[in-house]
Amino acid sequence: MSAIYNLLLSLGQWAGPHNSIVQKLIDVLSNPAVAMVIAIVVPCLIIFLLVQAVAGGSTYIERKLAADIQRRVGPNKCNIGAFFGEFARATVNNGKSPNAGAPES
Repeated sequence: MSAIYNLLLSLGQWAGPHNSIVQKLIDVLSNPAVAMVIAIVVPCLIIFLLVQAVAGGSTYIERKLAADIQRRVGPNKCNIGAFFGEFARATVNNGKSPNAGAPES
C-alpha cells in the first residue's frame, strides 16, 4: 500500500512537458488524500476480484465432480422424448418426414 501511495505522491514531482489534461490528472493523483484512497481501494479491489474468481472456479469444479460421482447424464446426452412425451416424439417424427417444411395446400 505504501508503494502505491509513494508512487502517486511522486507524480507531482515529475518534471517534463505536459499538456493541461495530463498536468491536472497528475495534480489530482498527487494529492495525499486521493493517493491514500487509491492506495487502499486498488489492493482491496484486486483481492476481491481474486476471491470472486476462486469462488466461481471452485463452484464449477465442485459441480462437475458431484455430477461425475453421481454419474448424471447432461441435457445434451439424454432422450428428449423422456422429458416432453408424445408432443416431442410427434415433432421429431414430423421433422423426419419427406414433406417436412413444405407449405400446406
